[in-house]
Amino acid sequence: MLQRLKTSAILILLLGFVAAIRWLPNLIAPVKTFGYDYGFYLYNLSHSQFESIKNLLASAWGGYGNPIFPLVHYFHIPSEAFLLLTQLLLAVFIGLSCYLFFSKDNRIAGLWALVLYALSVAQTEVYLMFLWKNLLGLFFLLLTFKFLKEKRYILFSLAGLATALSHRSTTIIMLICLGIYFAYTLLKKQHYKTLIPVLLVASGALILVFPAIKNFWITFTNNPNTGVYEGIFLANDNYLLLSLPLVILAAFGSYRYIKNKQHSILNIFAAMSLIWIIFQLPFHNRIVPYLDIALVLYAAYFLASLKKTLANKILIFLFIFLMALESASFITKQLPLISREEINEIKNFMAPRSETLVIALDAADAPWLLGYLQGVRVAAPGLFENRDNYQEWLNFWQGKEQKIFFTRYPKPLVLYQRSFRVLPEVQACSPPISKNFFLYQCP
Repeated sequence: MLQRLKTSAILILLLGFVAAIRWLPNLIAPVKTFGYDYGFYLYNLSHSQFESIKNLLASAWGGYGNPIFPLVHYFHIPSEAFLLLTQLLLAVFIGLSCYLFFSKDNRIAGLWALVLYALSVAQTEVYLMFLWKNLLGLFFLLLTFKFLKEKRYILFSLAGLATALSHRSTTIIMLICLGIYFAYTLLKKQHYKTLIPVLLVASGALILVFPAIKNFWITFTNNPNTGVYEGIFLANDNYLLLSLPLVILAAFGSYRYIKNKQHSILNIFAAMSLIWIIFQLPFHNRIVPYLDIALVLYAAYFLASLKKTLANKILIFLFIFLMALESASFITKQLPLISREEINEIKNFMAPRSETLVIALDAADAPWLLGYLQGVRVAAPGLFENRDNYQEWLNFWQGKEQKIFFTRYPKPLVLYQRSFRVLPEVQACSPPISKNFFLYQCP
């Protein structure tokens, strides 16, 4: 009983530790200013309404919506407060789910998982980039694996359903992992009469959806913006450099985990994530956080398996110290993408007329305009009311025929020039409304 109370107290302290580490960047600037996705989530939450069950479910997969957003909007819960609070809570919940993955059979490993998760550079990056749906999906994914491991199949089904309603990429990862796991289990138990029909049904379903997958694949891979295909995140070499202590611990941990014949779902999850990254499949950079979670769990298992000798304690201290040093260095080097003053400028912008269109001259500014402008139409490179293709934007950025470029947009037209400025000849006939907003009046 006393040991359980001690473990519970340590668990509460470590959850507070996770919250504190994730909150730390606020000492530099508000967390919302570090990630472009915040603006997209703010817009979707502020404009989310219940239309139909179909649209509600679709919001879980595409874009920045979520089935809970219409409820938040309906009850007039402040959008920014909701996003910032739930972002922090989700980060803590993922730490809790790392603990719960081991809690039934190895509480010490669970506690170590919390420490390693808190200090993970990749997980800090997920938080700072404001990947809200990734956090939500990852939380439910870990619960799905936990309940599978414990053979609590009703809770496993509910957690799996919650994952599917949270985030598309996470759901795809879950389905691949579970498909491999159940096929492997049936094969191992020689249940061929069950395995063969299941494989036939799965193959048939894949054939039916193949045309849609093919069209999506062609559109996705041919996008001129490499960030769309690769996914914007830490580059693989940067991740290895910043996470080397974790990778080393995880290498030893994976060996012991496999040797001791622990549940295979973690091995499948780690292998699938690693293969996805190595072969640079779509969005491969955004798979790094999933691999990182697998490494956290392996490393925690290894630390929990070490004997309590003086040499091991020194070794553990050194690795945790190095991880803490890397984490602190990474956080202190982060710079906000927009300032408080620039956000206030956008919030206070008054359109000349109701039909005014504001055009961002750099796609990096689009999320902030979308999130904070009230009742104003927005255009940006490749986004919203954009009327130009990629080549036309390239010509524009190179200073070619900028006045002709703007003739394709309706007036009143306001140029937002925070990250890119037009040529002096265009600037001359675009008087300033405020520091970054200019009313386009060229003939």
